[in-house]
Amino acid sequence: MDSGGDLSGYTFGPFERVTLDDPVFDSKDRRDRFVERLRSGHRFFGFKMDGRVAAYFWFSISCVVPLSLGAKAEIPTGAGYIWDCRTAPEFRGRGLYASGLRLLVDVNRAEGRSLTLIACDADNVASRKGIDKAGFVQSACWEIQRIGPLRFARKDSGAWQNVSLSRVIVL
Repeated sequence: MDSGGDLSGYTFGPFERVTLDDPVFDSKDRRDRFVERLRSGHRFFGFKMDGRVAAYFWFSISCVVPLSLGAKAEIPTGAGYIWDCRTAPEFRGRGLYASGLRLLVDVNRAEGRSLTLIACDADNVASRKGIDKAGFVQSACWEIQRIGPLRFARKDSGAWQNVSLSRVIVL
């Protein structure tokens, strides 16, 4: 599949090692999460330019991944899931996000899976635009609400269901 943007100068692929002092890891405990996620079997893909991480994407299969507000999702067998993506500020506006999503759909298909899932917060306009540009189609909308230690979820404006931290939402 054509990635859609001008990617000359960028290298895209899975990275098991990156320089953790790269500015893309500067905040939100990203360094620690990177190491732990790789140990847990999640895969790290990204675009690099001149040795720097320009954008990254986590990719997982048949596992449990975190969602907003402490909820979790179980990725069904036969599906790949793209999550926790980030483009470094100086590389934004170049189409890397949508291009990376399309390339990961290709990776997922090449590995024999026909379904690629992605989720984002409803108020994340930039993410939603990139997801749309990459050709994803919304199949469900989960709303998660936190009230104290409890999590409530509802699908497609249906009935609210209590979701404990140990309970898994199946996408």
